[in-house]
Amino acid sequence: MAYGSQQEYQCFNYFTEKTGLQLWLNFTPRIWTGVLEQCCSIEPSLRKLIISVGALSKISDLESPENSQLLFARKLNDYQKQDMI
Repeated sequence: MAYGSQQEYQCFNYFTEKTGLQLWLNFTPRIWTGVLEQCCSIEPSLRKLIISVGALSKISDLESPENSQLLFARKLNDYQKQDMI
């Protein structure tokens, strides 16, 4: 699968190695990553979603719990404002 940048690659890997495994514990990492790569190569919007969620998860994990809650609240507020436009 082709990535647009090194950062996209890192965010995709973060999702498959950390975030995704927390969501679905029954998958083995090798199978999980292979299935996602196949699906993302077919559907570009899924690839963008996985990379975005991976990036947000990485930011959230790096921040303190208090800061990550504030960041989440801000992002949710921004999203709701966009939806109203």
